[in-house]
Amino acid sequence: MDTDEQILDAASRLLARFGGFTMDRLASEAAISRAALLRRFPRKSKLLARLERERQARPSRRALATRERILLGARRFVARRGLVAATVEAIASEAGVDPATVLRVFGDRQSLVQEAMAELLPSEDAWARLRSHDSAVEVLGPLASAAIRFTTEYAGMTALMLAPSSGEAAELERLLDVEGSVWSALSAYLASRVEAGELGAGDPEELTATFVGIVLGASIVNRHQPRLDDAGYRHQAERLVRKFLRAAKATTKDEAESH
Repeated sequence: MDTDEQILDAASRLLARFGGFTMDRLASEAAISRAALLRRFPRKSKLLARLERERQARPSRRALATRERILLGARRFVARRGLVAATVEAIASEAGVDPATVLRVFGDRQSLVQEAMAELLPSEDAWARLRSHDSAVEVLGPLASAAIRFTTEYAGMTALMLAPSSGEAAELERLLDVEGSVWSALSAYLASRVEAGELGAGDPEELTATFVGIVLGASIVNRHQPRLDDAGYRHQAERLVRKFLRAAKATTKDEAESH
């Protein structure tokens, strides 16, 4: 923290506690000499103007702490109970705040859940590339990395998604804002790779099921291993995607030879 920040923080504390301060009191609160304070801020009016600009330009530490507390509560609740049950009231209870605070900070449930899960969900670019003609390694690698991380760290929600009529898969697709279902988007992309000869002559639906199975299998294994960081998830995904592509080609070749 530089000297200006030290002074401004001290001024904020005094204003919050007493509603005002003298320059002598401020120097004592900031643990600097009065001369050092006056070199930085010769007039109290200049300091107060700077403090007001800083206050308008950035949220308070308390506001930031509340925001992070709510986001953490949302992530914990969704990981355990899933998206469908993640109401504003449920998240507020998990975070230890009232529902009005959640709505004041985030505006609505959708904005809160999207922000809470943004770090784990595949990026908009990853989904957009499913509509491209890029190679399978380039497209499936980032998608697999995000999917493996999500299903590993949100194990409870993943289990709910696999249950019939749970509504979790549809809720996730709404959150991702993907046209159609995630399954159909992936299947359509793999069909384009089959047509391009990259995956041989495999059936797109079977390839999709195999890819999803690989992601789920990796997440199950990960829960019994030391926690991976971002680089670890990327490396694991790239390795599994290459194995998936090799297996798809080998299966197609074996089927062709058997006929």
